[in-house]
Amino acid sequence: QISDCLPRDCIGQLNSWLTTPDPTKRIIRGAGDMVDAAHKLVGRKPQDVASMLLFADFGRDARVVYGVLNLLDSAYPMVPKAGLVASRKSSEPVLACGKTTCKTGGVVCLLLPGPLHSSLDLCGCTPIGTPLEVCDFDRRGGNCIRTVCSNVRESQDAGGEEVVGSVETLMPPRRPVVPAAPELLMAAQTVTDPCVAEPFDFWVGVNRGSGRDQKKWRVAPGVGEWSLHRWFATTVDGSVILEYPGPGIEGLGGKGLRWIQGFVSRPDPTAVQRLVLTYDLECQATRPCGVPYATLLFAGGSGSRTSMPNEMIFDGVCFFGTAVIGPSGLVVKQKGQVTTGAFADRTAFRNQTLVHRQAAGLVHLCK
Repeated sequence: QISDCLPRDCIGQLNSWLTTPDPTKRIIRGAGDMVDAAHKLVGRKPQDVASMLLFADFGRDARVVYGVLNLLDSAYPMVPKAGLVASRKSSEPVLACGKTTCKTGGVVCLLLPGPLHSSLDLCGCTPIGTPLEVCDFDRRGGNCIRTVCSNVRESQDAGGEEVVGSVETLMPPRRPVVPAAPELLMAAQTVTDPCVAEPFDFWVGVNRGSGRDQKKWRVAPGVGEWSLHRWFATTVDGSVILEYPGPGIEGLGGKGLRWIQGFVSRPDPTAVQRLVLTYDLECQATRPCGVPYATLLFAGGSGSRTSMPNEMIFDGVCFFGTAVIGPSGLVVKQKGQVTTGAFADRTAFRNQTLVHRQAAGLVHLCK
């Protein structure tokens, strides 16, 4: 268990990495020593590891899990990773390796000799309304979203008469700044047959990528575009409080939040079939590395749990948890890619390992 072997000062330094999601731009004091320590802890050099299967537990502190994921991304940037955050209903440990029960919290990392292909997407949730531009929020952790720009433009003056932007008015119609909670609830009222998993299963999606990344198609739609967090509470002034740990722990909100999007849980029985079809089309169009010998199905969140098929597919190998761990979208390693060494091929695309709530993941283990 990786988290139990790391000293406390390393965990503190790892948390500072969260403000810089790109592993190639992380420059902190002693970063090289920490990467070398990670290689010694895992017992393998990057060229000796083909893929990693991860199982995490938020029981102790979610920051520990995010810190370990960032450490693995920096120590093994070219190694594909996928996994699951285990569900927790009591204080008992939920992770074990063989007959050994792991301590509460942390990450269990399984090293695999063959490549790993993954396909992840949002599952069991549907967006409501249109994205809202964020005006004011808590920059310390991003858990509190205060005001947003309404999508309804001001079209009336003080006397109630309609005003249209023109030369006479010298000002076009404006979008008013309103509290976030009433604006999200207004969009939720138009949804028929809303959440079925829990009495109040409302999620707020925080935009992951920047405008530049979206224009250059660096952000995968769906799971790569939105980081979902449960709506935990509402303040008196109409601010939205997100459930801990919030988007700040993922490095979001350091330079501002651009958009938020409301989501409600709704079963989607076609989600798994879409993941299978996407992977099959990619394999037909390219030359994937390795031959699949096992397929794992991960379901993270209450909505994805209700979206799984009644008859268990893939020989019944389906894991249910709180969230899915892995890169965004479809990641299939192709034949001929150079992966010798941690930083040997700088032109290769490196996928950041993220935590996806309300998502499903299809993981193909290859040999």
